[in-house]
Amino acid sequence: MTGEEKEGYESQLNVAGNGIMGYIEIPRIKCSLPVYHGTDEAVLQVAVGHMAGTSLPVGGGTSHCVLSGHRGLPSAKLFTDLDQMEEGDRFMLHVLDETLAYEVDQITVVLPEEVNDLELVEGEDYCTLVTCTPYGINTHRLLVRGKRTENLPELQKEQGAGKNGQAEQKGVYSKQLQALCMASILAVPFIIWIIIRRKKKH
Repeated sequence: MTGEEKEGYESQLNVAGNGIMGYIEIPRIKCSLPVYHGTDEAVLQVAVGHMAGTSLPVGGGTSHCVLSGHRGLPSAKLFTDLDQMEEGDRFMLHVLDETLAYEVDQITVVLPEEVNDLELVEGEDYCTLVTCTPYGINTHRLLVRGKRTENLPELQKEQGAGKNGQAEQKGVYSKQLQALCMASILAVPFIIWIIIRRKKKH
């Protein structure tokens, strides 16, 4: 990829100008991560990377998006639990104002050079999640392929549960912040009293 091609690629879906194409949500393993352009090591240390040259994560009549993530990093969980996925599980891509839902229809383990399962299939909309395996050895690649599906009611419930969890977490942070502010306010008179007392002693 030339410098010009790379610049053009990295500008696609980069609405906010921060390199994020969208987000992936995997209810089965409680995973929610940003998706960045490319699979450079700097990206894979903190997020999921879109494999350049594969379809963009926007779906389509004939599309195959490939997303890659690390396992077993001490600093981040990322795709560590991807091997817990089963056929029939679903995951979502949140891109721009759209939510694309995929149902896992194939799980394979291949050598790094075996890429046949990442090719386009006429008339199919796929998204494949890739990570290294076995855990800690990394000689092979685990491919979890999802086929585009409709936003079924039960899937929306899963999304709703995730959003409720995020809302609850934000609520906890808000309460903690309020408690901290209150403690700071209550501490002010005590600090003033100490200062006045010290001045009187001097």
